[in-house]
Amino acid sequence: MEKYLYGLQKKCPKADIAITYLTPFNKDRAKAMKSAEVAQSLPTVREFRQFTESCSSARARHVSWLDLAEVPIVENALWEQHREYVREHISSDSLLDESRGRTLERFFGQRPTLQFREALRSLDIKVDDPGIDINFELERYEDDLQAFAGKLVKALEILVCDGDGVSREPKSTKRNAFDNPGGFKSFPYSKVHSALFDLADRYDCLWLEGKQDYAVRVAHDRYKSSGVSLIRSVGTSALLIKGRR
Repeated sequence: MEKYLYGLQKKCPKADIAITYLTPFNKDRAKAMKSAEVAQSLPTVREFRQFTESCSSARARHVSWLDLAEVPIVENALWEQHREYVREHISSDSLLDESRGRTLERFFGQRPTLQFREALRSLDIKVDDPGIDINFELERYEDDLQAFAGKLVKALEILVCDGDGVSREPKSTKRNAFDNPGGFKSFPYSKVHSALFDLADRYDCLWLEGKQDYAVRVAHDRYKSSGVSLIRSVGTSALLIKGRR
């Protein structure tokens, strides 16, 4: 969002810019439907909060699709059908439960995920609770980054090659949409990032996505439009695998 605002300001320096961030839920809606804890856990809520903290002077508002559905734009059957679709599909309260409860097992199956967690032992990573985040501080492995990168890639390949639901249909074009791969190749931990970039290049079902940070995403039969995130960068010195999505 910061980059988007900067681009608008650069293109229209004299304009009075206001940003509306439209997502299925905002903080107020999620809090009213579930709880403050659920609201704070939503990635879109966190992203908007970080944006407003870093760009405090920006005129911005986080709007839920539910807010939009309540606007009496017209009174006809088509608009009522749209409202119903928003409530039952786009912003259904069941999605708030699902977004907090889906572990890796939900995406890739019990057996492949168990094998993946076993492979993490070679990196001195123990995951006793399937729902906790897996964090990799790369400084910890800087004595042999090449070995760390190789073991991490092999572990991820278990999910890619054996994971339930992974779509292995050949793609006509790669979906890579990451703006800054070169930046990650010029830092001390470039061996690790380059290994993940190579992994994404090697399989048709994988691609890179992101702005300042990147995620390696995998095509999935149940999430055809978005795929599933395997691993993502946190700056240049850390990696993250989310325990719950």
